[in-house]
Amino acid sequence: MCEIDKYILNYKLIQSFNSDILIKNLIIPIYKDDLFTFCFSVLQEKEISQLLNTPVKTLDHDLIEEDFLFYLNEIEVKEKLYSLSISSLFEEHKSINNFIYSLLTYANNSSVSDIHFDVNEQFFYIRFRIDGRLKHYFNFDKKLFLIVSSVLKLYCKEDITQLRKPLNGRFTKSINNKEVDFRFSSMPTIFGESLVLRILNKANISKNLKELGFSNHSHNLIKKSLTLSSGIILVTGPTGSGKTTSLYAMLNILKSLNKKIITIEDPVEYRLDYIQQVEINEKINLTYHEILKNILRQDPDIILIGEIRDEEALNIAMQASLTGHLVLATLHTNSTCDTINRLKDLNAPSYLLANTLKTIVSQRLVLKKCEVCLGKGCASCNYTKYKNREVISETLYINEEIADFLLNNKDSSFIKKYLHSKGFVFMEEDANNKIRNNKTTWEEVNNVLNQEL
Repeated sequence: MCEIDKYILNYKLIQSFNSDILIKNLIIPIYKDDLFTFCFSVLQEKEISQLLNTPVKTLDHDLIEEDFLFYLNEIEVKEKLYSLSISSLFEEHKSINNFIYSLLTYANNSSVSDIHFDVNEQFFYIRFRIDGRLKHYFNFDKKLFLIVSSVLKLYCKEDITQLRKPLNGRFTKSINNKEVDFRFSSMPTIFGESLVLRILNKANISKNLKELGFSNHSHNLIKKSLTLSSGIILVTGPTGSGKTTSLYAMLNILKSLNKKIITIEDPVEYRLDYIQQVEINEKINLTYHEILKNILRQDPDIILIGEIRDEEALNIAMQASLTGHLVLATLHTNSTCDTINRLKDLNAPSYLLANTLKTIVSQRLVLKKCEVCLGKGCASCNYTKYKNREVISETLYINEEIADFLLNNKDSSFIKKYLHSKGFVFMEEDANNKIRNNKTTWEEVNNVLNQEL
């Protein structure tokens, strides 16, 4: 079988045919020689030749209907990028900047979180991560990669000749009359470099807890926690579960000129008004521990710790909360009850846990059914049937009874049994509610909840 990612799609050729005919009949022209137009299609050659009014040869493929529709979607934008990729090889300065700007605009308009630029033995290929899923979009001439790499490094004021060491940087572009920040990373590989651009969409950090998908129950418990003047609020889950976004939503509730808020982040991705953000820098020994040891001298009211990684960080967080500070932090655990086990693994004394731990929010992100097609697949969702993500969660507010359990060192299975008896809303139930409300699917929930940390 021939796969579509083994070709550079000639969108100038594709656009030369009637797009309605291509879409209706699932035909993708791939390339042309002096005699034939070679195509991927589900139809027979004779039928395609009649439809396109040209001699046709079909290529074996393993594409399904959604694949055809995806690659035939937004042909005009893709043709522009294809044409600019060709001209960039000959008219580097003007065309390459237009190519990159058009690509960044297309990605930003498509709600892309990360753009991946990679090379193999044949091509320079580009993939987009949308709603947590990485998808192949383009193949280009391999010679274009080095030009793109150099320009992106220039944007970041990095050394364009450095190909053997990882580089990190950031730059800002005006897109659709709005300033958009991009975080750049390069990594040497056996074929050259691998480049990733993270699109830092500020719209994500302006969302409130309800917009993120928290249920009324979780929303109310979190807001209740945020009225406390001291204690620890933990947001837990695996990498990519939206923990940082949830913390930012909490900071939007808390931030005020009357409060000193300090964050420790690795790295600082979004710059927040009225909040003092500190970025980890291992090169100068500006580590989590170094910052945490000195942070209380800054007289903060609220401290956000990007991640509690070890016993020392947890101990400082607990001491800070005991001395009248509200501490927000993340932890990599699967559930609220697993979090209690993890804190004990980090040697948290039971009396300190009972006195400092106030709330545990455990969460995941699930894909939402596309609201345009209601999960059938359309141009709006790139024929994936899903568009955007929202939180499924469970929120444990530490009341006097649970604090007493922690003080008396009750294990998590005992606490879980207690929570069941009290009608606690576990994550699975929150997910089932979203399925019943037609916001997501059982397949998606099952996929997300079965992922390991």
